[in-house]
Amino acid sequence: MKIRTAFVSNSSSSSYVVLFPKNFDINSIDISSFQQRNYFDGSDEEVMEKLREAYNQLISNGEVYQYDNYQLFDVLSSLFTEEPYRGYVIGGFETGPDGGSISLADMDKVREILGIEACDDRIQE
Repeated sequence: MKIRTAFVSNSSSSSYVVLFPKNFDINSIDISSFQQRNYFDGSDEEVMEKLREAYNQLISNGEVYQYDNYQLFDVLSSLFTEEPYRGYVIGGFETGPDGGSISLADMDKVREILGIEACDDRIQE
């Protein structure tokens, strides 16, 4: 199995774990500046609406699966090819053709694994 440490644009055979900072605001993203913007049909506002929908699904469900909704997976995947959002990917692995997913990391679990107390300010949320 290959372990990836960054997001790649050809992500249909890969799954990723992401972690957003506490102050992340999906509405502050300028979709028109995305390098892959030309891959998406519709106005910037329509593409941004799909990105919001994908982000909200990720926050609500903890995961977005490619086979459930390819468009949402694809637009959310494009976010992680851009700086500074590329740094939000904390792990990845190959899953096979058309089996990609994006999973939201649990901050409490990350702290537990790293041995950092919730009140420790070495982790910026």
